Amino acid sequence: MLSGRVLWCLVIHVLATIACAQSLVSGEILPNQNLTPAGKLENGVLTIHLEIREGTWRAEAEDGPPLYVQAFAEATRPASIPGPLLRMPVGTIVKATIDNKLKKPATVFGLNTRPGDPAAGIAIPAGESRETSFAAGAAGTYYYWARTVSPDKASHPYLQDAQLNGAFIIDPPGPATADRVIVLDQMMIPADAIHAKLEALSLNGKSYPYTELLEYTLGETIRWRVINASVSEHPMHLHGAFFKVASYGDFESETIYSENEQQSVVTQLLQDGHTMTMEWKPEHEGRWLFHCHFNSHISARNRVPTFVPSGMPEKNAPEQHSASVPDAPEHHDGTMPMRDMAGLVLAINVKSRAGSVKPVEAAAVHQKPISVDVLRSLVEGR
Repeated sequence: MLSGRVLWCLVIHVLATIACAQSLVSGEILPNQNLTPAGKLENGVLTIHLEIREGTWRAEAEDGPPLYVQAFAEATRPASIPGPLLRMPVGTIVKATIDNKLKKPATVFGLNTRPGDPAAGIAIPAGESRETSFAAGAAGTYYYWARTVSPDKASHPYLQDAQLNGAFIIDPPGPATADRVIVLDQMMIPADAIHAKLEALSLNGKSYPYTELLEYTLGETIRWRVINASVSEHPMHLHGAFFKVASYGDFESETIYSENEQQSVVTQLLQDGHTMTMEWKPEHEGRWLFHCHFNSHISARNRVPTFVPSGMPEKNAPEQHSASVPDAPEHHDGTMPMRDMAGLVLAINVKSRAGSVKPVEAAAVHQKPISVDVLRSLVEGR
């Protein structure tokens, strides 16, 4: 007879398999928290089979309003935003196959040795496949991406191909350092007769308040690899602690700073198409935020309304349809928009160390809810 623990693991596995199958059939694009590397790493070779697909992306709740976009997927698995995490140690040889499942050509960038040529891409006609093999190159934080909308290979995607990207991490020799990979995306959807212009903003495939809640312990060392795969620069601001910028680069190269060169900041301007590695230690317990300091990128007007055009992606691609919160106090479907923050925001819960005693005064402060006015003043720097 199976033990309770083994039986529970089997149940979880079956449920996960069912969810994966349902996503494949429905064309749902899932959020990717970048916790599990894709592909098969064996004897110094990473073998990965990627696909470029289109489907339904829900940037907010799992049953929230859909946007029809393009995304990367690992073959036989659901597509995700960002795309599958490619992570490997220095010295790895990458063997990649990319299938273009779209009815239009695509050009893929960033599947090459680092550092590399930013203008070098792999052109894949509609419905065709290409293979590539290369040495991973220098350790660092990078990403891969693709274009399908514009023939301009030098610019970054911003329409329905804006989510076609994924993290590409090369770890240095030695023991692995615990970290998190966070990918920023920004999708510009043109206005039409029904909907106003919308910036669909996301962190690892979700838009606040539906982004992942990160939990840490007071005093622990935290390391993030932050990738801005979007078309805009973002001044990324951390509440409650300073952080050090350990590296800065783009999707093809990176500069790693020595300890003496690292700046200690609360806000770092992360330019479009660039990456950074940041390290910090929580100095205070409570709830804190990591967010873009542009008000327009954390505004409630970025909420996707509950009414959006329905239909298949081919007939309802974002070039023809969009969804946004209009200037009026109400949505066009009659519902009131959320008045708080939305978009490029991560919430952080810092807990006390085991055995530590929290001062009564501090406990009283942190138990009070933060009002919208106070939150807004923090964001605007008042």
